[in-house]
Order: sequence, then structure tokens, then C-alpha cells
Amino acid sequence: MLTGDIKKPPLLDGYASVFWDKTAPVLIARGHLNILSEDAFAELCDLVARLRDINAAINESGRSLLQGGEKASEKTENKADAKPEERADVEIGVLKESALSDLKRKYSNLLLVYCKQFYLTPLSNRGNFDIPEGKEKDPLEEFLRGKNEK
Repeated sequence: MLTGDIKKPPLLDGYASVFWDKTAPVLIARGHLNILSEDAFAELCDLVARLRDINAAINESGRSLLQGGEKASEKTENKADAKPEERADVEIGVLKESALSDLKRKYSNLLLVYCKQFYLTPLSNRGNFDIPEGKEKDPLEEFLRGKNEK
């Protein structure tokens, strides 16, 4: 059996360990975590912890996720209708993504890829927890429709 000897890796610590403890039993019971996928799941746990740390650092810094970058200059010479005295260099401020924002974006994308593989996204959970595939009928809607037909 593939789910026989799955143990939390000793290198997982902090929130990664908490996430493993919270999520692994459910995934094992559902058959989505086995000895062949436990290393990938440990990587997912580590990503969750790292992303949590990045979010905390962003919140603590209180800085924008965009930073001022090098200034670019643009000449207005390329405008055909500009007069010679109007042709001048114009400095344009350039915004670039901060290092924390870049990490957050990359880790978030990677985390979503891993989550899909372990059926941890809302769409992939449909049917796994008795979530109906279609829209349920609203009893109030049926009640109101019944009143209008009388």
C-alpha cells in the first residue's frame, strides 16, 4: 500500500510543520498523499511557510510593493509638431516591483501549482466533501415563484 509509512520530514519546522500536521491526514485519507508524493508535499508545506513569512515581512514594512527605479529620459524630438524650443529631455519615473513582491508573486504561483496537484483548491474539492456540482435550488426562490404563480 502506498500510504503505509508516511512521516513528516524532520527538516520541516515552524509553520511548515503545522501545515503538514493539519493537512496531511486529510490528504492521506483521500488518497492524495502517499509515499511517492510525500517529498512534493513537504515542498508545498515549505512554500506555505515561506509565503507566510513573506506576507508578514510585507505587512511589517508597510512599504508599497512597487519601488522607484532608475529614471528614464525621453526626448520630445520625435514629436513632429514640437517647436525647437519645446524639444527637451523629460525625465520619467519608472516603477519596478519590489524584491518582496517579486518573491510573493513567484511563490504564490508555485504554491497554486502544488495545491492543484494535491487537490487543495476550491474547484478541485468539488465532490470531495459532498459539495454539489451544480447550483442548489434556493428554497426562498421556490417559495417566491410559487406565490407569483397563484
